[in-house]
Amino acid sequence: MKTNSEKSTAWANIFSHVYIEAGAENLPAAKRILARLPNAARVPFGNRRDIFFRRGQDYLAQKNSPKLILAVQDEFLRDGSGMCDDFGHERFLIASQMMNCLYDCEYCYLQGAHPSANVVAFVNTPDYFAAVREYFGNMGQDAYLCLSYDADLLALEGLTGFIREWLEFCAGEPRLTLEIRTKCGVFPFGTETAPLENVIFAWTLSPENVIRKFERRAPGLEDRISAAKKASSNGWRVRLCIDPVIAARGWEADYAELARAVAAGFPHGTTEGLSVGAFRAREDVFEKMKKMRPYSEILAGDFVKTEGRGGQKEYRYRDEEEIELVVKGACEGYD
Repeated sequence: MKTNSEKSTAWANIFSHVYIEAGAENLPAAKRILARLPNAARVPFGNRRDIFFRRGQDYLAQKNSPKLILAVQDEFLRDGSGMCDDFGHERFLIASQMMNCLYDCEYCYLQGAHPSANVVAFVNTPDYFAAVREYFGNMGQDAYLCLSYDADLLALEGLTGFIREWLEFCAGEPRLTLEIRTKCGVFPFGTETAPLENVIFAWTLSPENVIRKFERRAPGLEDRISAAKKASSNGWRVRLCIDPVIAARGWEADYAELARAVAAGFPHGTTEGLSVGAFRAREDVFEKMKKMRPYSEILAGDFVKTEGRGGQKEYRYRDEEEIELVVKGACEGYD
């Protein structure tokens, strides 16, 4: 087991600088994070938008040495994207407590959506909780909330502690179903943390070949499966997500192998099931990604522009339905 000193050193190797927005420095979450980065340079500034949205940034270069920005959020809940599965819930919401990810997946939409690869952590967690309570007061209906949409919060839990705060909140809010999507290779909550019926940890799984070629810095398949199995064995609800499916060279064999690994790792009835979705991206995001990665094998695939939910233009595989059917067929009988 790593000592506190070793853990601090590990985070310091990732974040050499912390930019601290005015008003964030004295909040409990900010103090907790800063205590875990004792040797990081601290840079106070006025407004995160002046740092995060400044012109002339090199997203891919920043990925090699991201900086951490501690900020105060003022927009807490938004409707879920029509490109995401709402799993049949009438009210599907998103709360982004962090922006950007430690991993560097070639197909990630964040590179086309944000001008900066620096990681933003919004440290005013109680304001998110107040927004959820206000929603329930105004709407009077249950909600499905995706917490880890613009970042992989579980991968950063050892630094931020955000998920533990949300778990404590969810214990008293049965109207809220919380989904935490991740590619993390560890599950940090042991048997001392009681599982909650209204919290789902959802692991994105990819074939090992896809991980090695296109998911830079992300954990391998074996580690993800191990983490998901630990969560499940500890009593947590676990969903498996083969999303996005990447139709790169040899993809049929790769996803058949992945299907076998899923079937071997998760006996029937031990998860919430398995969702499948082919790679897709909003038009403006996709075009920025192609400009950023002109030699990407993924982005050079056979795509067509279509109209998605809400009328927005999206790029999808020309044979998207066939691709999804092949993967679902390989997983047939699992869920």
